[in-house]
Amino acid sequence: MATVAGSGGWRRALWRVAKWLGIGSLALLSVYYLGGALWLHTIDDDASVELPADVAGSRAVAMAATLLRREVNEHAWIANDPWFLPGSILDNMPNYQQGIVEALARFAFTMADQLGRLRGSSQTDSDLQRAAGQLQYPGTIWIFDLSSSFLPTESSESRYDGARKALFAYNARLAKGEAVLDRRADNLQAALDRVTLGHLENLWR
Repeated sequence: MATVAGSGGWRRALWRVAKWLGIGSLALLSVYYLGGALWLHTIDDDASVELPADVAGSRAVAMAATLLRREVNEHAWIANDPWFLPGSILDNMPNYQQGIVEALARFAFTMADQLGRLRGSSQTDSDLQRAAGQLQYPGTIWIFDLSSSFLPTESSESRYDGARKALFAYNARLAKGEAVLDRRADNLQAALDRVTLGHLENLWR
């Protein structure tokens, strides 16, 4: 009888330990996910972003590169966080970041297609073409994309940082008169119309 009673006591003790371990694990997971998400969550909608008065090249291109640097380098890129990272439970921040990149992608494509080539020439400025291409990359790709391969791949933020570098490189060359920029008024008007149309399409989604 003593053996049976002792065995039951051990079972109860083990059950209590397992119960408290489970409660402790849930508490730690809650702190990890909720605390980490609160720490990461940043919707940087400050519209007063300003560039230096002496910025070289195009101020519009410089602003696009600056916004990319803010979302990719200064803040964490959240949209591609896998399930085991706390950013994966966020919703508003990744949607906001991807919306910014989508707008910048349209801007870069318009620059490359409308202003980054000269009349009668199909040759597009290489840096603008590179930036436009990199910004078409999906925002949800982590360092692994198991839907296509088990091997490591290039992450979304890596591609977007490449676009940022290409835009800065274009501006540096533009300031030296080495980059392609079609300055015709009708081309500029067409570019503005295309960007505006894209903005209106996004509003109606």
